[in-house]
Amino acid sequence: MNAHKMLSIKMTLLIICFLLSLSSVLEANTKGESTLLEQEDISAELRQKLNAAYKNKGNAYQPRTEHFNTDGSPKYTNRLILEESPYLIQHAHNPVNWYAWGKEAFEKARKENKPIFLSIGYSTCHWCHVMERESFDNELMAGYINKHFIAIKVDRERRPDVDKIYMTALMMTKGSGGWPMSSILTPDGKPFFSGTYFPPEMFIQVLQQASKLWREEEPKLREVAEKITQAVQGRQRGLKQAEHIGKERIQIAVINLLNRFDELQGGFSEAPKFPNETYLFLLLDTAIREQDSEVLEVLKLTMSLMAQGGIYDQVGGGFHRYSTDNEWLVPHFEKMLYNQAHLSRTYLQLFAITQDESYKRIVTQTLDYVLRDMRDGNGGFFSASDADSEGEEGKFFLWTLEALKKELSEKLSVDSAELAIALYGVTPEGNFSEQPKTTSAGTSILHLSQSIEKYAQSNKKELKSLYSQIDRIRSTLYKKRQQRIAPSIDRKVVTAWNGMMITAFTQAGKLFYEEKYIDVAKRVGDFLWQVHHVDGNVTASNSQKNRQSKLLRASLNGKPSVTATLADYAYLAQSYLALFDVTEDPKWLSRSQQLMKEMLFFFWDKEEGAFYMTPLADKSLPDNEQDVVLFDRPKDIFDGAIPSSNAVALEVLSQLYYRTGDENYNTKALALVASLSAKIKVSPASFSYLLMAVNQLNFGELSDVQYGGKGHVRIEKIDLSQQLLRSETTPLKQKIKTEIYFTIDEQWHINSRYPKDEDLVATSISIGEKAKGQWKIVQAEYPQGEELKLQFNDMPLSLYQKSVGIKVALESTPQEKGAESHKPLVAIPLHVDYQTCSNKVCLAPESKIFYIFPENP
Repeated sequence: MNAHKMLSIKMTLLIICFLLSLSSVLEANTKGESTLLEQEDISAELRQKLNAAYKNKGNAYQPRTEHFNTDGSPKYTNRLILEESPYLIQHAHNPVNWYAWGKEAFEKARKENKPIFLSIGYSTCHWCHVMERESFDNELMAGYINKHFIAIKVDRERRPDVDKIYMTALMMTKGSGGWPMSSILTPDGKPFFSGTYFPPEMFIQVLQQASKLWREEEPKLREVAEKITQAVQGRQRGLKQAEHIGKERIQIAVINLLNRFDELQGGFSEAPKFPNETYLFLLLDTAIREQDSEVLEVLKLTMSLMAQGGIYDQVGGGFHRYSTDNEWLVPHFEKMLYNQAHLSRTYLQLFAITQDESYKRIVTQTLDYVLRDMRDGNGGFFSASDADSEGEEGKFFLWTLEALKKELSEKLSVDSAELAIALYGVTPEGNFSEQPKTTSAGTSILHLSQSIEKYAQSNKKELKSLYSQIDRIRSTLYKKRQQRIAPSIDRKVVTAWNGMMITAFTQAGKLFYEEKYIDVAKRVGDFLWQVHHVDGNVTASNSQKNRQSKLLRASLNGKPSVTATLADYAYLAQSYLALFDVTEDPKWLSRSQQLMKEMLFFFWDKEEGAFYMTPLADKSLPDNEQDVVLFDRPKDIFDGAIPSSNAVALEVLSQLYYRTGDENYNTKALALVASLSAKIKVSPASFSYLLMAVNQLNFGELSDVQYGGKGHVRIEKIDLSQQLLRSETTPLKQKIKTEIYFTIDEQWHINSRYPKDEDLVATSISIGEKAKGQWKIVQAEYPQGEELKLQFNDMPLSLYQKSVGIKVALESTPQEKGAESHKPLVAIPLHVDYQTCSNKVCLAPESKIFYIFPENP
């Protein structure tokens, strides 16, 4: 899209905004306009279905509305009662005649030539609840919507594709976005107005002006909608000229992030502050590969302050979605499953680098929170918990000085109460300044004003004993807090987000030697395959089994629905590879390959490369199951709250290539990078996770488990011990013992340390260049090779078959007096060189790098 066309769009939008601003604050003027759903022209059959659906909810079901009949039943019940989305069901008793996204709504809009009011949100969204109370549950407001619009409600977590294209339109026209998203569309679904939350007095103005302009200026609004549509479509397209993406581009992205870094409070923006896990992943990768201690310090400051702040639930574990202030103190209190997954992984990696116990505690507390509070009895994990309880944001999480002191003094001791008050910064005045009038004064968000380690030092407490005391305090406060009315939980199980959690549990289970984490990862992995993947689901309907795309996005109460997006495929495939690496069970690799096969068939853009967000419309489905065709087929390429699905797909392609040797995976990975390269060049930091995946593709993985020999060789680094060697006469030394363990497929082998043929590459282990002068190998135990005569050689060769372990001892080299000081090492690179051969052929020599993280003396 050229500058002239973009300017034309902006000018047209400015005219509309100007008309809106000129309108005076009008009364709703909706007297006489019916809002009663009973008066809507609906069939007796539909009315019966709505009533039956309501009754089937059971006695425990509580309609969210202020409008009830004298017998206690809800006054209104709309079509959303038929849906399987917790968010849509929340709106099932609004007086608005809501439709779910589907052909019925669009056909009605075209038939009556009415604009569409599209509201997109999610069940744990605080401002979605506010707009519902103020506007959608308001009978006069609803009456105006029902008369002049066709109202559609969308759960963005079930339909991220719908959210994607309308959010793109909002961002292009307003420069910012959020939820609830409020858009007004032509009857064919093209947006001509976009916004977010509106207070009721402003919302009615928007509705009135949009309705007036539609009646009087419909052709002009359609022209505006068409131009916005073209702009959205243009933004999704790649630039034809491919660019090389290598270390230089990755370094530029890192520099951009460091330039945004808040040196005082950590993070990469002003308030509101998000965890920005995609940035953390790239910076962690950079710190290790480039031995960049400056980047590591950025990570430590940011992640330590987040863990100490109110954005982290100091009592129950787990992270809230974002902080409303610069200090990470006052969060937006909802908790999203994807945050728990990705933050667990980033803190896990930071712990691996630093061996700092505080980071390990964050990982275990977060994972244990998910296991305890977010687990679905049918299998899988719930998607989110709300910010609100009892109609107030954050009430569930707040404490007064008196309540905290009383509970801990009675259940533990006065000393415990005093410790908690000091440690968590609880004061009579409180620190939650935005507290509602109905909340008692002096409420506090628990936070740590300093690290627990520093508190122990300044108060002369033994750290291990202090941790134990804090754990008892947390447990006591948690039990008391559970007696309160808890925020509601969105109980749908989202495939992509559960895939993220599987990966987090698997990686933590391996590093911590915690079998329960790996066991739950396997169970959830099987559940998703058996229930969300149609081929694995024996109870799937024939129409589901016949559909093109085999994966479904979400389930509620064990019942799956909604066609999966690319993210669901990519994150689930990623999680199965994580399980394969830890368990060595080939079913996980096979399932990941099956998912990638479907991804390439249903989502790959054969003309420009990369993956679309959604599969092509399935023409084989019956007409009543056909979905509305969006005005654009979007691609998820930029990182957002989570890494883009194309970035995760690239990582999966790279990992599959290393684990199988299938060149098609490598070819597609290179094509994906090339297709996005021009966009990466313009804004590299927006592709942070993808750039991390590019590093994996080009330079190998950072994992303790790696693969070579076209998938025939598995290599694992096993840490054995670390110790400090102290002496009064010699400088402090560190000694590390590790083992490099090869597992080799039948009919294949690697050369031994002395293969008896100078043309063959011997297996060897060496220190990387960046660590030389600081560390050295003092002992390497190479087992004696097995001598065999192969077809391509006249003499017997010395080789390793099936499995072999090479134990290595490393020792630090003390700094000589007067010598130039070394740059601090983040990790010790250990190079493993080997060559894989069969009885008939030898593959090209390979080199893998494993990283050892020395403890801080």
